[in-house]
Amino acid sequence: MTYTVCEICAVEQYCFPQLGTEEDQLIKTAVCPDCLNKLYHSQNLNRY
Repeated sequence: MTYTVCEICAVEQYCFPQLGTEEDQLIKTAVCPDCLNKLYHSQNLNRY
């Protein structure tokens, strides 16, 4: 994790760098755990 600004909520905090399509390639966007959880749950709800 790196200390950066979350791309979703724009709060500067520890964020998880998001992996790109190539193996182990990091892209510039970072998302904090709270937003990751929201995205994860919303995606799961949309699947069913």
